[in-house]
Amino acid sequence: METHVTDQKNKRGFRGQSTLEFALILPVVLLLMISMIEVSRLVFTWAMVTTASREAVRTGSTLLYYTDCTTIRNSALNAGVFVGMTAGDISISYDHGPGTSSYASCAIVNPSDVVSGDRVVVSSTAYYTPGGGFVPLPIPPVTVSSTAARTIAKGMSVP
Repeated sequence: METHVTDQKNKRGFRGQSTLEFALILPVVLLLMISMIEVSRLVFTWAMVTTASREAVRTGSTLLYYTDCTTIRNSALNAGVFVGMTAGDISISYDHGPGTSSYASCAIVNPSDVVSGDRVVVSSTAYYTPGGGFVPLPIPPVTVSSTAARTIAKGMSVP
């Protein structure tokens, strides 16, 4: 009995070869895509946390708002809205310059204690969960934080 070769091969090779190759490469491609998405989400979280602390410290260094905790905190929350920051993730304090310890937090600062040259220091924190909570990945959540400081120019006149 004679078998037909055309039943087993197509013009370029065996039937099903491309399907098999696709099945072999698909997990690798999906792994690369998911990895790129997760790294992008982590970088985005880092950028939002950094932006939140910098924006809050800019607001807190102005003469109108340097002791207004609510406005400083809201400035950080508005900048970090896409990463799920809460009011408890933002810490506001004051110090006398680089290398010194903080002498007051925003909740207990007395405006007369803040002198020209002091700094407002804002720390922001967010939590990055791999998979976004939708895909269970065996990677623990990562805490992303940023601290920014800016000098308060109190009592200076502008010509």
